[in-house]
Order: sequence, then structure tokens, then C-alpha cells
Amino acid sequence: MASLSTLWRSAFPTVVVRASLRNYLTHPTWSVATLLPNHVTQSPTEPIDQATVQHLHRLANLELPTDAAAVEALRISINELNHFVSHVKELDLSDVEPLVTLTPERVIDVLDITNVSHLVANPSFITPRARSPLLDYSEQVIDDYYVIQQPAGSDQIET
Repeated sequence: MASLSTLWRSAFPTVVVRASLRNYLTHPTWSVATLLPNHVTQSPTEPIDQATVQHLHRLANLELPTDAAAVEALRISINELNHFVSHVKELDLSDVEPLVTLTPERVIDVLDITNVSHLVANPSFITPRARSPLLDYSEQVIDDYYVIQQPAGSDQIET
């Protein structure tokens, strides 16, 4: 019996890559690290201080870390993100079509009477809609809807 590596090689032949192309592919011309702030480059945006980090936490209703080192790490992380986003904002995206979804768009079959007539003809495919078990706990139900009584003495529901 052939080994797994032999089967793999026979199924996927080796791709021959020229030495110049191999050298180009193994030595990237840039890195995401070049977009992050360091001691050489200065951020084009004003750095965020600890007071701003605390203010952002209050606005977001988040609990601020009690450890000063954690707050400082958070401040540094926010400044790095801010620096990165400032580089992204510099890109010319006038010719780029906006994304509709993050997943690839697919063609979905349209259901009409021609392609579902066989389902309609067979009664075993047609079943009543399941009733929600939560309706059993309601004091009053009409069909599949809860009925909520209006408080006595109020003519309108407040909006």
C-alpha cells in the first residue's frame, strides 16, 4: 500500500516556481507592522491619554480595569488602532464598490408555482404551522397572538 505522502504527491503535482519569483514571495515588500506606530514614525493623529480612555469607558458603560498597567495597555492598543485607521483613511476608495455583505453573494432559486406544484399536489408536504408552547402560559390568546389587557382607567397607551 502506498504511503500518504506518495498519494498526496500523485494527486497534487509539484509546482515549479522560478528562483526570482520564489525570492520575491519569501521576502515581503511591506508589513502591517509598518502601519503601526513605533519610535521612528509619529502618529498623524493626536494620541489618546488615560483620561480619554476613562471617558470612553464611561460612554460605553464599560467597567474600567482597576490595574494601572491594564489601563496603560488599553491606551496603547487604542492609539495603535487609531494610527492604523488613519492610514486606511488615506486610501483612495473612489473606484471601489462597497460591500453588500461579508459573505459571497449567491443566486437563490425563486419559488413559483411551476417549481413547487409537485409539493402542493402532495398533501403530506403541507403541514399546519406549529403552535408556540409559550402561548399556553398566556392568560388570553386569540389565534396565535397574546392578548394583553389595557390597564383600567387608561384610554391610550403611552408612547
